[in-house]
Amino acid sequence: MIGTIICGGNHYDRIGGTEAQRTAYILRNYDASLPININRLAIHDATGTVIADFNGASLPISFNSVFGGDDNGIEPIQTVLYLSANLIGAPLSKTKRLISVQNDWSADAKALIPEMPWVRNARHQERRR
Repeated sequence: MIGTIICGGNHYDRIGGTEAQRTAYILRNYDASLPININRLAIHDATGTVIADFNGASLPISFNSVFGGDDNGIEPIQTVLYLSANLIGAPLSKTKRLISVQNDWSADAKALIPEMPWVRNARHQERRR
């Protein structure tokens, strides 16, 4: 079984650099018996250009250290967390925001479709005088 999940997100600074907009991506395998393999994780900027592209063997280590490197399998009922900073690095310019994240996945047999919701994080930083 194969599939693709695409979701949105943010990764930029605004208001003169005093506000950071970031995204947390949560990959969940709800299947109780089958692992899900992540074959590709590609990040597209607002123009559709691929700005980061990871195959299953080149995934960065996830924020919760469950996933990455040569481990591209999400075990049954397991959750993996990535932060946009782990996937992209530097904040995007105004013309490159917002982003889309493409997750190509597979399983060895018919499985529950994995979930990939995103959570936007906005942080305001006060400037000291």
